[in-house]
Parts: sequence; structure tokens; C-alpha cells
Amino acid sequence: QGFYRIETVQTPQGNLNNTTLSIEQTWSQEPNGFERTADVIVPVGSGPHPVVIMLHGNGGDSGLIQSMGTTLNNAIRVAPNGYLKSWNVDNEASKAPDVAFIRELINLLRSYDNVDAGRISIFGSSNGSGMTNRLLIELDGAAFQRGAGRVSQMITKMYHDGSFWYNSNGDNSYNEPIVPASGRRILMISGDSDPLIPYTGGNGVGTTFMDAQESIYRLAQAMGETGTQ
Repeated sequence: QGFYRIETVQTPQGNLNNTTLSIEQTWSQEPNGFERTADVIVPVGSGPHPVVIMLHGNGGDSGLIQSMGTTLNNAIRVAPNGYLKSWNVDNEASKAPDVAFIRELINLLRSYDNVDAGRISIFGSSNGSGMTNRLLIELDGAAFQRGAGRVSQMITKMYHDGSFWYNSNGDNSYNEPIVPASGRRILMISGDSDPLIPYTGGNGVGTTFMDAQESIYRLAQAMGETGTQ
């Protein structure tokens, strides 16, 4: 409980429009407080609209909101900015309480009239995919219903010895077991020729990855899958 302070700056009312949402957080790297932001693009029409939260890769920013052409034009697109252009998964520059940030961002989104709280998805690319894995493990089932990642399976700290792991204070020490919320639909895309994140598991970008196929299988089991890998 003493790890961070979080404060919602914008008071929601009525419909969400094209804007930048702001959430104030305080943690060890920003003891005086830091404004976390997320860009928002809302489609035409009264809604309620589904939501896709788009998490950029390491070195990226909320510009990811303009990717995918017209694919997401019928959804509210929300692109948060990771602290120091990264998401706190393992050895990134950011030590920010990102799970709490995304949780509070979702709570803020759900309070708008034109947001369909039953159709919230999270999509992450690379480091953002690693963060998506954290959120699939750590956020409760009401927060979002679908998760997708492009190029990053779970790291071994997230799943080992038959259990998923996290830290209840919100840091990335992964020293407490946890049972993820079930019932979500999940898609993970990995490349078997990826030079940075090994498809069959192992060391890369300062951490150790699970085998990509086992990673999605363990998540599938948590969602209720009973078959073999």
C-alpha cells in the first residue's frame, strides 16, 4: 500500500470524446508526482463503443494509436504512454506502478456513457505485449474481456512451478502466487525467427522468456482449457 499514490485528475461526465486522459501517480522515480497520459480517439456515433487499449513497445509512445489502418475505426482507441517510453515488466527503465495505472485508466473509461464496459480489449506490441501478459494475470475479470499480444510471450518470472506469480504491492518482484481471472479470450502472436525474443524460450532483452507455445497454453489453462498442449 505504501508503494505508490494514484489520483484521477479528469472528472468524467457524459460521453468520452477525442482527448488526452490524465492520471497522477507517485512512486520512487517520481516522488513529487507524475502525470500519466493516454490519448483517446472516439468513433462517430452515440455508442456505446467497444474499447481497445493499445500498449506500445519499448521506445514507443501513444503514436501507436494511429496504427492498424482502419481496422479499429469502430472502437474507442486508447493509447497510454509508458514511463520513459517503457512498461515495467522486468528490467525496463520504468519502475512505475503500471498495473495500477492501467487499472485506474480502465476504471476511468468505464465511467463514460458511450463506453461499452463489457467489450474492453488490451493489445500490446513487444514490451507492451509483455505488459499485456502482466495485466492478464493481475487484473480482475471485470476490468477487460480480451487480450492480444504481438511479439512477447510470458517471462519465466510470471509462470513457474505450476503457478502464476505477481507482487501485491504492484512492483515486479513476482514473489507471490496468483490465480488469473478466467473467461477471457486471448491471442498471442510470436515469430520463430525473432532475433530478440526467442520463440522457444530463453534469454533476451535482459530477461528470460518462456517457450511461446507453452506460454499461451498456460494462459489457456487459466481460462479453463483442459486439453493437452
